[in-house]
Amino acid sequence: MTERLEVTFSKAVIKLTLDHPFLAQIYYGVPNEVVDDPAMPTACTTGRKRMYNREFMNDLNREEQMYLVAHEVMHDMLEHPFRRGNRRHGVWNQAIDYKVNQLLDESGLTMPTGKHEGLRDKKFDGMTEEAIYDELMKDPPPEDGENSGQFDQHMDAEGTPEEIQQARQEAQARVLQAAATAKQMGNLPAYAKGLVEGILCPKEKWYEYLRRFFSARSWSDYTHTIINRRELLRTNVIAPTLYSETLGHVVIGVDQSGSINDAMLQAFATHVSDILQDTRPELCTVLYFDTQVSEEREEYTVNDLPIQLRRVCGGGTSFVDVCAEAEKLGADVLLVLTDMYGTFPEQCSVPTIWCSTEKSETTVPFGEVVHVECE
Repeated sequence: MTERLEVTFSKAVIKLTLDHPFLAQIYYGVPNEVVDDPAMPTACTTGRKRMYNREFMNDLNREEQMYLVAHEVMHDMLEHPFRRGNRRHGVWNQAIDYKVNQLLDESGLTMPTGKHEGLRDKKFDGMTEEAIYDELMKDPPPEDGENSGQFDQHMDAEGTPEEIQQARQEAQARVLQAAATAKQMGNLPAYAKGLVEGILCPKEKWYEYLRRFFSARSWSDYTHTIINRRELLRTNVIAPTLYSETLGHVVIGVDQSGSINDAMLQAFATHVSDILQDTRPELCTVLYFDTQVSEEREEYTVNDLPIQLRRVCGGGTSFVDVCAEAEKLGADVLLVLTDMYGTFPEQCSVPTIWCSTEKSETTVPFGEVVHVECE
């Protein structure tokens, strides 16, 4: 059995090399191991090593083995071991499998059928893995059944943050090297072109920008401007105090314009909730506004997350009242989800981020603008 596996597996890799040299070059970039491990019943990759279950591989023919190898390589190529974040493990696995199988389908590879058939749904074509995940989470499977129907297992990258970052850079380098070779040979796949551009000229996601913005405002340090009274009474020595500079009070203003649909509200709420969960503000207040701030509002602590956004009013748009209300509440940060069409106040004392749902050229009198896309 072992000999048959080694022969057929080698032939599958050779066929991948002949038919899909770009994927094959990435395949050879990290160790590939066949294991006898019931805890890993199919196949997986950590970004630095790929593993294939011997019994599972023996149950596949050569074409199916080639598909499985290409499937794992695609996970590495798309940096899936590094991108899960706080998402549910099994649902994320489904989302990335939908994406990988779409690309393999478009590349001309044939997915196994029958009991080894993977996940494929054309309604997800063109969507990012994160957007597919958000769509799946609208009706999430029970956690004990969320791994059903998958061709392999997802594993996160292993190691310290520094080691994981190094592994991700190495994965990107393998893609760039394979792309350079394929380009010289004139057979660079269409899907690889956008991937290479993303590595060379990465575009920061709007929610990654917000996370960086919030994280920069959440820290603890020592200060000598406040006397540590406990230490003074105990030792008669003037000592610094541990000072916590947290996000404090976050205010979210939600423009009730008709151009901001329910999908956008949900996507925005999901990502912002994840960020707030990590940065732990003291309080988050959601304000709904058109020309005035509605009397309906919600308040959330970290324990109340995730936030839920809704539509409560409608009409024209003015940002004057929502900015004034944020100042009145003593907000530390103001996020305004808007299409950017409205009347702006001349100034606002609260650090403000305009989360624009439109690629508008509007010049704001204060704050920063980030373009929010519903992926």
